[in-house]
Amino acid sequence: MAQERVIRKIALTDIARARMGESDKPWQVAGMGVLTSNGSFLAESVSRMDGRVVTVAGQGEDLLLTVQNTSALFFQALRSRDAEALRFDRQGVFLKDGDFMEGQVISVEDGRVTVDSLLLGRKTFPVGTEAVAVVLRSPVSAPDAWTLKLTDGSRLRCKELRTGQGEVVLHGSPYRNYRVNQEQLVELQRGRAEP
Repeated sequence: MAQERVIRKIALTDIARARMGESDKPWQVAGMGVLTSNGSFLAESVSRMDGRVVTVAGQGEDLLLTVQNTSALFFQALRSRDAEALRFDRQGVFLKDGDFMEGQVISVEDGRVTVDSLLLGRKTFPVGTEAVAVVLRSPVSAPDAWTLKLTDGSRLRCKELRTGQGEVVLHGSPYRNYRVNQEQLVELQRGRAEP
């Protein structure tokens, strides 16, 4: 017996929460990806970071991640005890052995993180084998924003969105008409959410 697909049109202003399907990836900020200042988590690997911009794999013109709107970079999933120990009150690099080297993060390039520490000077760590995360600043919670949970484990936060033909379009930093295909969408929720 085939299931019949029901399509209903509902205004975005009438939605508080809508679940579109199930994802086989539980949402976790400790997976590989980027945590933005607005509380979004993009489950994409970081290609590079310089003094101004963070670049992720497959990034297009519809996403602009500046260092200013980025809270943390995760190069691999963290152990639960490491995730609990991770703090956002200081900038630096979180190491695989559980240590945190405080300092200004200069760059992520060619598989290496460079940090300038007041105590230890400039140090470079290989991504993944030594450096597991970079912390830049604390994320902030948005009082009235949309949260979109995606099948790849991403959780996108945005104040403005609109629907299109089979897609949701996000606009507002760090998104610039960022398109999310309907098949990628697991859940859409409006309201306050902690980062």
